[in-house]
Amino acid sequence: MYLPWSLQTTFADEGGVITPSERTAIQTAVNVWLAGMASLPGPVVLLHRPSSPGVDTPTTPGSPNVVTTMVVDPLVATQRRRLGR
Repeated sequence: MYLPWSLQTTFADEGGVITPSERTAIQTAVNVWLAGMASLPGPVVLLHRPSSPGVDTPTTPGSPNVVTTMVVDPLVATQRRRLGR
């Protein structure tokens, strides 16, 4: 899941790596959010659909997968030219 504008640039270095303390804070917030979603009727799921025509390695639709955990990636960007300096 991508959350644009959810992190100030001061919390990431020039390589796009989130500072450990900020990553921990975000992970805690994500864990609280996922736990809160569990109180709703029905679980959080990842849906699948068939690939578009012409895709080299097509996928087939399947049953939804229940989301049991979420992990915050330490990298916010892979293109340095797009990071604020």
